[in-house]
Amino acid sequence: MVTTKLATQGIGENPLIEFVKITNATGTSNPFSVVSAAQRGIYYQAPDGIRIIDRSGSGLPGFDNIADIQRHQKVENVNPFTAIIGAYCRNEIIFSDGVVSFGLQLGSNGFVWRMLGVGFTALYYERNDDEILASYDGITVLYEDPGAVTDVSGGGANLNVTQMSIEYLTPNT
Repeated sequence: MVTTKLATQGIGENPLIEFVKITNATGTSNPFSVVSAAQRGIYYQAPDGIRIIDRSGSGLPGFDNIADIQRHQKVENVNPFTAIIGAYCRNEIIFSDGVVSFGLQLGSNGFVWRMLGVGFTALYYERNDDEILASYDGITVLYEDPGAVTDVSGGGANLNVTQMSIEYLTPNT
């Protein structure tokens, strides 16, 4: 369990569950950034950077590559970054602050970050259809959709997107 104060692990069986603090883990500064990545751990924005909790405890994955912007320093054309939301999408954890997004992947040489160039306000991965639904600039799209058009609007990023319409149904009263 990750709260704004600390991270704990539940040990035991219901109703006798004991919560033990995870070594070196801190709480999250942004609860919507907490992401469970199947069999890879729990990732979240902590006060000291993006953290992972796995079987070995807690650490800062790929921190050397993103340390400066996580420490509130501007580097070249990249402003300081603090994740507000996160989602596990296609073997990658995507974090966004609403202005820019970063993807974190586990590569053969450890963790690798990539800058996605657009800030998302919401993300959802549909596993059955292998589709990433993303919202930004007031629109909802299929993000990195194979065969989609390249859109250079919305911050000048080259995105493979297919814009979607969403219908809301309300019950008749």
